[in-house]
Amino acid sequence: MSAVLFKKKLADGRTSLRLRINHKGQRWNESLNLYLSPGDENNQTTWINAKELQLKKEKELHTAGVVKPAASRKSVTDFMTEIAESEGMHSNYAQTLRWFLLYEEGNNGIDVLFRDLTPEMVEDFRDFMFENLKQGTTHTYFGLFKTMIGMARKQKIILTDPAEEVPNVQPSPETTEYLTVAELNKLSKTPYLSNPEVRRAFLFNCLTGPRPVDLMGFTSQNIHLTEDGGWELVYVPRKTRKVNPVPVRLKLDAKAIKLLGTIPEDPNKLLFDLPNLDTMGYHLEKWRQDAGIKKEFSWKISRHTFATHLVMNGEDIYVVARLLGHRGLQSVMRYVKLADEMKSRAAERVPAFDLPDDEHPGEVTKVSTASNLAQVVHA
Repeated sequence: MSAVLFKKKLADGRTSLRLRINHKGQRWNESLNLYLSPGDENNQTTWINAKELQLKKEKELHTAGVVKPAASRKSVTDFMTEIAESEGMHSNYAQTLRWFLLYEEGNNGIDVLFRDLTPEMVEDFRDFMFENLKQGTTHTYFGLFKTMIGMARKQKIILTDPAEEVPNVQPSPETTEYLTVAELNKLSKTPYLSNPEVRRAFLFNCLTGPRPVDLMGFTSQNIHLTEDGGWELVYVPRKTRKVNPVPVRLKLDAKAIKLLGTIPEDPNKLLFDLPNLDTMGYHLEKWRQDAGIKKEFSWKISRHTFATHLVMNGEDIYVVARLLGHRGLQSVMRYVKLADEMKSRAAERVPAFDLPDDEHPGEVTKVSTASNLAQVVHA
């Protein structure tokens, strides 16, 4: 049983420090995520740290009996597919899997095994997404990728996590965009013949606010008849169903009911026949351009639009949180802040005029009543 420290030269000029493990007839290499760089004054310290990790690994081999699991020969995409199927093939986990498949396709179509997954490859995958996706989307997908690789380590498919030390990109600056009534009217009046379902689903989303992963799974079972003869949307958000399986119940207005059209009799037939999220985004962009809207946006703006207009129209934030499927108020406060900003801007747009220099402000007198204090201005 041994753990031999060795060096491997990388294409960028750095030297990767690794361990060659020999344990009970099995041999494999492990990256220490430590690197030597030409002329770096910290190289000596890095080498000392590597030696300490080597000694730690040798002790681990002799005392804990760690073995290289045969499961490390498992395909990374096979493992990711299992998770995506359990979370739903319209989930962000499925989108992350799709981008990893595209990454493999661009690298001679290799099927990456866990034993071959290195920090350098993980970093390369992150950069591949960053070059092709928006910053916020890359942050979300790569975060889920790191989560899935961490799950593989917990299941002892791998002994070390090659993604653990690879930093994620920073999330996008927190801005909450929403569509104004005028912009919604432009979209509503603009047909989109290339994919009418995208138009219908997006407008419905603006009126109801579910996440795309929930919207894409709605069937007639999610539409319930109310006691007063109306209709309501009922669903348990996929994102929180494991920890907070409380259903969202939203009474549908006439516009939402009209957008639903004829509800299918088959309880398993989807209400909206939609493509994947990327394709939905493509059609949404084309439709936006057709409508002549300058503001660029993605599908999630429909959810922000729903919540922002509720808050601006005076709806209680606790009710808004429940309708969005949130467990707390933290995520809803951004809509309150946005509504306050909009009101502040509106106040700044009142008609501007000059007052005479000798304008008398009048006399302000406080008048007490049984219920409150009022201010009366005497001219």
